[in-house]
Amino acid sequence: MYLLITGATPFELKAISDKWPAGKYSSALTLDYLVTGVGPIETGILLSEKLCQVKPDLLINIGLAGALDTSLKLGEVVHVIREEFGNLGVEEKDGQFTSVYDLGLVNKDGGPFTEGKLHVPKGEAFAKQVTGVTVSTVHGSEASIEAFKKRCDAQVESMEGAAATLVALRQNIPFVQLRAISNYVEARNRAAWKIEEALLALTKALDQLLSALPGTQAARSAKQRLGL
Repeated sequence: MYLLITGATPFELKAISDKWPAGKYSSALTLDYLVTGVGPIETGILLSEKLCQVKPDLLINIGLAGALDTSLKLGEVVHVIREEFGNLGVEEKDGQFTSVYDLGLVNKDGGPFTEGKLHVPKGEAFAKQVTGVTVSTVHGSEASIEAFKKRCDAQVESMEGAAATLVALRQNIPFVQLRAISNYVEARNRAAWKIEEALLALTKALDQLLSALPGTQAARSAKQRLGL
């Protein structure tokens, strides 16, 4: 298995890549990483470029996320199984948002979209399964957040998830998106964010996932015995 783990920034990947460096662990697993950059454009381009070179057996996109659903806990790891682009459209003169689907510019059911959303084929649940939305500008004011929540039923918000999902679905690559909740989507207050706790939880979840893959435990134990 060739496994590719992607994240927007180096610091989101650092802890897991330090613990599980890129390379061949056994005949059953080769592990690789890719920093895609922040936002859907960079993610889509760099990930597509990578997939032109090699096609993984499994693609895992990881990172932090803001929670629109306040029942989710800060530091909790979630498995995003549905994505959408949240601000692809126009702002009308009255301030209302109209999506490209409602404008008739894009077919909302044009594959791999269904009703303007991207559904990942259901498989094993690696954490609580949730729905996600991807934006180019993270929400930070009460007015914009309330308006957004009225038209979007997603539970978590990120800046890359839908782009990675779209590429994986178009390339027919098995895909998992894991996010750790670092903050609630509310009036911007960095002091309330739990970034370190979220990263720790995300790394722990990934460590458990990797340890469960065929051949990895024996290979890792051998590397540890040899001091590698």
